[in-house]
Amino acid sequence: MRRAERRKDRRQGRAATQRRSFPWFSLLVVGVVVVFGYLLLRQLGVFDVTPSVPTVNPSTIQLNQGTQVAAMEGTHIPTSQSFTAYNTVPPNSGPHWNAQGLGPIGWAVYSTQQRNEGVVHNLEHGGILIAYNPSLGQDVIDKLKNIRAGWPRDNFGEVKIIIEPYAGLTDAKIALTAWGWIDKLDAYDQARILGFIAAHIGKGPENAP
Repeated sequence: MRRAERRKDRRQGRAATQRRSFPWFSLLVVGVVVVFGYLLLRQLGVFDVTPSVPTVNPSTIQLNQGTQVAAMEGTHIPTSQSFTAYNTVPPNSGPHWNAQGLGPIGWAVYSTQQRNEGVVHNLEHGGILIAYNPSLGQDVIDKLKNIRAGWPRDNFGEVKIIIEPYAGLTDAKIALTAWGWIDKLDAYDQARILGFIAAHIGKGPENAP
């Protein structure tokens, strides 16, 4: 009996020692790091699922020329200057900033309105502007973004499409501009938008990156 009791006491002692020596603090530190790491990655959008966007085939699109407007002279002005006497809203030609290359405006989707003088420079380089009234619903804005996301890159590796809200657009919900051309829509029309892009993208007077 005494031997059995001694063995039992030894087992209990070893178990107690193991419990005391278990690295609870280290486990807690690791857990905190994992949680904060997950929250950081989530904030950065690592776990966001991006919907699959079908690639557009421009050769299958029925062209939409839109309305031709006499192009204003594409005079270069310093980036410190502004110009307001454009002949369309949004402008589709005219004086623009003379910064090297594309100036400060990149080919992108913007959540705020960009300066006309910069965007017009992009149109001169064969770009397309998709401007929308700020009251447009997010579901329609997402459709516009999907059009850009599905458009194939050109020989320069660019998708020459800019999307932006445009506060001055009061007579339409969506406006499409290319150098010397414009089309205004009262509602989202995918075929019409794709047709305008296919008709004019890459055809500005200075088709460059």
